[in-house]
Amino acid sequence: MNDVEEIKQRVDIVDLVGSYLPLKKAGSTHKGLCPFHSEKTPSFMVNPERQSFKCFGCNEGGDIFEFVMKIENLTFPEALHLLADKAGVTLARQKGNYAPEKYAQQKDEKSTLYRINAFATQIFHTILLKQADAKTARDYLKQRGLSDATIAIFRIGYAPKNPLLAPLLAKHGMTPRDLDNAGQPDRFKDRIMFPIMDVLGNVAGFTGRSLGPLVQPKYYNTPETTIFHKGSLIYGLSQAKNAIKEHDCAVLVEGQMDVVLAHQSGVTNTVASSGTALTPAHLKTIGRYTKNCIFAFDMDSAGEKATRSAIHLALDAEMNASIATLPKPYKDAGEAIAVDPAIFITAIESAIPAMQWIITSETARVTGSAHGDSTYTPVQKKTIVQGVLPYLAKVTDSIERDEWVKILAGQVQTQESSIVLALTKFTNKQPSHPRLTEPIAQKHHHLTPDELLLGFLHRDDALKAKHSALYNRLQQEYTGNISDLTTAVDAYLSTVGQDNLQAEIDDLIARKHSEGHEAIKLSFAQRIAQAEREGNRELVKKLLAELHTQIADN
Repeated sequence: MNDVEEIKQRVDIVDLVGSYLPLKKAGSTHKGLCPFHSEKTPSFMVNPERQSFKCFGCNEGGDIFEFVMKIENLTFPEALHLLADKAGVTLARQKGNYAPEKYAQQKDEKSTLYRINAFATQIFHTILLKQADAKTARDYLKQRGLSDATIAIFRIGYAPKNPLLAPLLAKHGMTPRDLDNAGQPDRFKDRIMFPIMDVLGNVAGFTGRSLGPLVQPKYYNTPETTIFHKGSLIYGLSQAKNAIKEHDCAVLVEGQMDVVLAHQSGVTNTVASSGTALTPAHLKTIGRYTKNCIFAFDMDSAGEKATRSAIHLALDAEMNASIATLPKPYKDAGEAIAVDPAIFITAIESAIPAMQWIITSETARVTGSAHGDSTYTPVQKKTIVQGVLPYLAKVTDSIERDEWVKILAGQVQTQESSIVLALTKFTNKQPSHPRLTEPIAQKHHHLTPDELLLGFLHRDDALKAKHSALYNRLQQEYTGNISDLTTAVDAYLSTVGQDNLQAEIDDLIARKHSEGHEAIKLSFAQRIAQAEREGNRELVKKLLAELHTQIADN
């Protein structure tokens, strides 16, 4: 039995996939939302009998190796080592014929770059610990409060003023071209080195921090390479991933020093973006481990801007975000921890929901006070609400959104119906989000989403019966020939296939209901606001009851 076969016997695909995303048993298989494309209805199936997975929405499929390669963006050798470690299999030292033929052409370029970075990491780390010219770097790290154990865990090092890697690497068969492909680790001079690792602990690149106050830039990164993409790599994730799973939460800070000090203080689920602003790719990676995150960025104007941007990204990713605020005079996590780790820990434990932070911040920005006050002028109230609306509009859950409407109304001392009306107007002005039906518009531009939905329902008696009220309404509104419409929809399906048809129908129906709900809310909001201005509480109650009934019936 070769290594691949032994690993397959030891690693169950249901357990493996289930460690990345929630799965529900469905007969003899398990299903969940596909991690490789956006969908609302599960089309991702895992078959324990065949030990395989298949998404009927995007057609991704395969075995445990292909799943790990796809979700972790790994080569086959990298996936082999990850799964071997998980299975407790010791791989043969020689390059046997363990790889299936379809993987035989796997390029070795990434492996070469990883070897260069691993060697550079070891050299930098050894220099920091032992060389006399690294004393300034050692003193700085000691002054920041880093222990020897923390330095070792994160493999922190020092790049000397005079480059020395090239001749040492040449003795190991590395060429100048290899070094260029790796981003030239010798480019770092007189800097404290933070190796940036992928989720497996492989060093993909570096951030170098200058020691002199006049040396710029203060932080210097490896340029983009085949293995280093700072828009997706997360500093500290290889050390933090288990703690993130355990706590079901990730703490995000701005800098590498903040991360290592947070870990040293016991907040081991702390990570940071790698020398760049937070990106959707960063949150997508974190989302494999948790849907909950706490942003603990710097307490300055740039940090506030980064926090606002991160909240937008978290709302787009449907992650639950909270904000940690450090007390004055501390600028960042590192400064607070240097004085007393309890300051940072308390801030994390006291983090507030992102929407609450936005409401409070907007109130403080407009009025100079974070607390609600009935003496605010109408213009101040309007400005606060306008500042919150771009975030509130991204809250997709109706129950959660309604609660934030109540809180915002209470903050500015106005009627909830006024907030609902303002939100509806704001939402209607925004460009529509990309839909599953965009390919339809490209291939059959004469079909509107309503026409497509009518055509889908008309050709399926079961769906037509299930959504009879919607079907009847669409049919009444349609002025064309239903037979021609059905022919057009059939032509579309013959072109793009039916693999994702159910998900597309579900999306169209959900959006149609959502549009109907918003229209109903808008019509009632104006009438409720008028009744509240007149002090007619009985009419308000009656209108609210009618509103809820119409939404339920829609």
